[in-house]
Amino acid sequence: MKRTLMGLVLVPIALGLGFVACHKSNSNNSNGAGLLLAAIADQNQIGNSVGSGMNAISNANSGTTDSSGSGVAFYYPVPHRSYFENALISLQEFDATKFISSPLEATTYTLNCPKGGTAVRAPQGSDLTTAATVNVIWTYTNCAFGPGLQLNGTLENDWSSLAVASPPTQNGTVLNVASSLTISDPSIGASMTQSAVTNTLGTGVVNTNVNVAHTLNFTSATAYTINTNITRLATVFGKQIFSHTVTTPTPLSITFSQGGGTRTINSGVQSIKHNLANFTATLTYSSVVFSYKNCLPTSGSIAITVSGARSGSGTVTFSGGTATYTYTATTPNGSDKNESGTITLQGCSMN
Repeated sequence: MKRTLMGLVLVPIALGLGFVACHKSNSNNSNGAGLLLAAIADQNQIGNSVGSGMNAISNANSGTTDSSGSGVAFYYPVPHRSYFENALISLQEFDATKFISSPLEATTYTLNCPKGGTAVRAPQGSDLTTAATVNVIWTYTNCAFGPGLQLNGTLENDWSSLAVASPPTQNGTVLNVASSLTISDPSIGASMTQSAVTNTLGTGVVNTNVNVAHTLNFTSATAYTINTNITRLATVFGKQIFSHTVTTPTPLSITFSQGGGTRTINSGVQSIKHNLANFTATLTYSSVVFSYKNCLPTSGSIAITVSGARSGSGTVTFSGGTATYTYTATTPNGSDKNESGTITLQGCSMN
């Protein structure tokens, strides 16, 4: 089956895009390549690192149940228009709500990307009605979705221990997300890759050469934990601009409520290692509540602790879907300055 992306959004396209945290890009530059370059070159290192951590959660939530009695509905991280305006490119011509396919559906199809190239969805074996294990692979080939911008790579969702009954996610259900995606603008030699560089969490079931970036372990139909091991690497003409490795020393503990319209990170710790600047930002989550529909935070807080070449502490607070951070260096100097600003979050659209 073939579907044309006219007004549709290529829903999983943003799984690898939690691109930059702080918006220092030139808002007057309407050229996608310029915005991409500005995003990569952003120098607010603490805010950038925090954004990598928070946006990695969207990558992890490539498919999580809402525990409705009728089956499985999935969250897809589709960036908001403001996210791309600030950090990459405006996608205002897309309407994510029109895309209705479920990852547990045993349907193979090809999506024609807006500016050329394809995205192929290939489930392996049977769908949920006959199997407790479901593997779905997306393959992106020169999938162009903006001026000069294209996506290549694979994304694999490997479900195990699903229940045939409703809801299919139960205590013991596991989702492994194997991700190796690169967004690039070849004309300016700029790219950003999001992948697991080690197989700490395992490998894909089908694409064994792609490492697992996230493991979601369900403890009930409405609760799960996230373990992460993913690296986000940005380059321009082969020069590394930033490299962040995001891990979870303490898995994120998440509960969600369709009736309440929320998903909450109750607790957990992320470690974001800035591999170029040689410091580590540790994020401790405390009751961070996200809107069920757009995956933007509405309340809660995150404590920031920075160690290594930079040293200090800070906080992230939320209001109306906006994340604001402050960082205070232990001993401010030329290489370790205080920072503050807004974290640009990619958000999502719910299937």
